[in-house]
Amino acid sequence: MSKLDSIAQTNKLDTLPKAVNAKTASSQKLDSVRTGFQTKVDSLQLVYRKPINQLEASSKKLQHKIDSLYHLKLPTTKLMSQLDSINQLKTKQLATLNNKLEQLKSKTSDQIKSIKSLGLPKEAEAKVNGLTKSIQVYKIPIANGIIP
Repeated sequence: MSKLDSIAQTNKLDTLPKAVNAKTASSQKLDSVRTGFQTKVDSLQLVYRKPINQLEASSKKLQHKIDSLYHLKLPTTKLMSQLDSINQLKTKQLATLNNKLEQLKSKTSDQIKSIKSLGLPKEAEAKVNGLTKSIQVYKIPIANGIIP
C-alpha cells in the first residue's frame, strides 16, 4: 500500500466518526428539545390542574343544587348566576393555559427550526418532522372538565 493510499484510507475513517457524531449530536439536541417541551407542559398542567379542577367541582356541585331546586319548583336565579361566574372563571383559566401552551409550542418549534438549520443528516429529518408534528397537535388532556 502506498503512502497516498494510506492517507486516503485514514481520511475515510476520519469522516465516519464525524458523520456519526453529527447524527448523534442532532439526535441528542432533538431529544433535549422534546424532553424540555414535555417538562414544561407537565409544569403547566400542575399549575393549572388544581384551580381548574376546583372550579369544575364547584360547578358540578352548584349544578346539582340547581337541578334539585328546579325539581322542587323553587327559584334558581341566584345559583344560576353563581354557576355562570364559575364557568366564566374556568373558561378564563383554560384560555390562559391554552395561550401559554401555544407560546411554548411556538418557542419549541423555533428551537427545532434552529436545529434543522444546522444541516441534519437525512436520517434525522423523519425524527424532526415527527417531533414537529407531535408538538403542533399537542393539547392538554381534559376529561369531563378535569385535568387528570
